[in-house]
Amino acid sequence: MAKRTGDRGEKIMIEPGDNPWKIAVVCVGDGRRWPEFVEANPQKTRSETTGNFVSLMPGEVLRLPGSWLAKMGGVPVVHPIIAPGGEVGSLHDAGRSSPPEAAAVSSLPYGWSDSDLDIVVGMARGWKMPPEDLMAIWFSESGAQPRCRSVGFGCIPSGQPMPEGKLGYFGLIMGADKFVSPTLGWAAGTWERIVVEKSVAVQLQAIAQFWDRLGKIYLGESFADRAERIGVSPAAVMYALNFVPAYAKRATGPNSVLVKKGDGTGFYEANAGLDLDGDGAITMRDMEARVTERRNALASGGGGRVLYLAVRDAAGGSVPSLATLWAPITSTWQDLTGKNPVMTVGMRSGSDGPMGPGERGGGLVETMVLLAAAAAALHYGWPYVSKLLKKGG
Repeated sequence: MAKRTGDRGEKIMIEPGDNPWKIAVVCVGDGRRWPEFVEANPQKTRSETTGNFVSLMPGEVLRLPGSWLAKMGGVPVVHPIIAPGGEVGSLHDAGRSSPPEAAAVSSLPYGWSDSDLDIVVGMARGWKMPPEDLMAIWFSESGAQPRCRSVGFGCIPSGQPMPEGKLGYFGLIMGADKFVSPTLGWAAGTWERIVVEKSVAVQLQAIAQFWDRLGKIYLGESFADRAERIGVSPAAVMYALNFVPAYAKRATGPNSVLVKKGDGTGFYEANAGLDLDGDGAITMRDMEARVTERRNALASGGGGRVLYLAVRDAAGGSVPSLATLWAPITSTWQDLTGKNPVMTVGMRSGSDGPMGPGERGGGLVETMVLLAAAAAALHYGWPYVSKLLKKGG
């Protein structure tokens, strides 16, 4: 049987007679999960008919799916140990005793590590959402920087003290300690200490506890269940809980209004940028659109893009949406021409149309898809694009 290898047992070396079904049976007790193993190794050629590997050679070293590792014991899931009175007990990075500063040495930005991303994938799957959406929410709140400390906008540089007399926000979710710690029954200052002193893995587990708790308090159910019931994405409900938890219970449908201009709460005025359609109200549709917008921004460049690709790879190479692929194209087009490409790209005709004199809408969709596919081929490689087109977007 294939032997586990890698620094954290996250890979296996193929032995004679191995196949994906057999590996899935041995690793997670269910041969039907063999496609997850195949998806975790997109670099290998697959059969167009069966979806299985074309070949599997003894001596090959392949990656195990992140969703298998916790069950197999490769990447332990770390839970904050809260001693009586709410004090933080023995918190450290999974499988390491080094401090956060030492553990943060990685090719990933902002102190993330591969094992942290495996935890993110597990969290996202438990909440029935793509891990890219989860990362997009954090990107919107803190720039996806686990050590972020803020008093409003932007992260305060490491080593610089927090301004006195102002409410501080901490971590990936930009949570105020005066709200997060009591919600979880912790002593004051516990959440802040986790963000500043403990590992990213510990912070992720604290966030998981916090969001699950918010769902029970303000929705009476998990946010994933609420999302399924009202017909929106789990990420939209999660964003609403993180944004205005006390008003998230108003989310009873896609058009539900969470807060509106002049309602006396002040939440709209402080977050008017979330009103993406400018109708004077922040709705669940605005939450949904915000997640998509932030996911596109995350994928578009810089350290965010590195994380986007890394978490996608940790999830087994999931294919980005056409909307995500199209975002960099529209941005570049507008920078170069100052015009919205949806209003200018199209095929000429002899009659007037909705796009202006001598233009027609016919050919617009085809042009957009063609450009998106071409950009994606350059950006992600043709295998991902081919898979995307076969799935129909």
